[in-house]
Amino acid sequence: MEVIKDNNDENLFQRVQQGSEQAFEQLFKRYYANLVNYANLMLKEKAASEEVVQDVFFKMWENRHTIHVKSSFKSYCFRAVHNHCLNVVKHVAIREEYKQFNEQERNYNEQKGNEESNVFELEQKIIEAIEAMPEVRKKVFKMSRIDGLKYREIANSLNISVKTVEIHMSKALASLRKDLGPYLPHIMLFIQLFIRLQ
Repeated sequence: MEVIKDNNDENLFQRVQQGSEQAFEQLFKRYYANLVNYANLMLKEKAASEEVVQDVFFKMWENRHTIHVKSSFKSYCFRAVHNHCLNVVKHVAIREEYKQFNEQERNYNEQKGNEESNVFELEQKIIEAIEAMPEVRKKVFKMSRIDGLKYREIANSLNISVKTVEIHMSKALASLRKDLGPYLPHIMLFIQLFIRLQ
């Protein structure tokens, strides 16, 4: 069995990067409980908090050769758990938004008796409408509405003018209004939710 005399965090993590499972286990035991408690402050659920911390350590081991700890190992762990918790919270919020949207859409279907407004058909119509756009217009639309880039960033990326980007976006939105007019009150929200859930 490996004997580690100097077991401060930095030395242990150096051992981890060299493949020492014992050093990894020491760090895991040293911080696990505190990290779970910290995660639980954000998630308010013990099982989810434990899963987050376990996932952080799993990824740490998997990526041990490429991880660069700029400050202290402790700070790195808490920052990693914090970021992971934010992703979990965001994911839950998106799912909840999607659930509410789905319920609203179902109510709309019942009121209107229109099966075409079913959320899954709407998803397909969105895909078809976007894919039917000319190639450059489709790229501009996706970079703006899906990637969240500003018009100038899109222009620089595609080597076109900002005015050209504006024209493409105007035509893209016009074609969506034409193809998806009945669903327009929900369409841009749904595009964002649909893409983020892929």
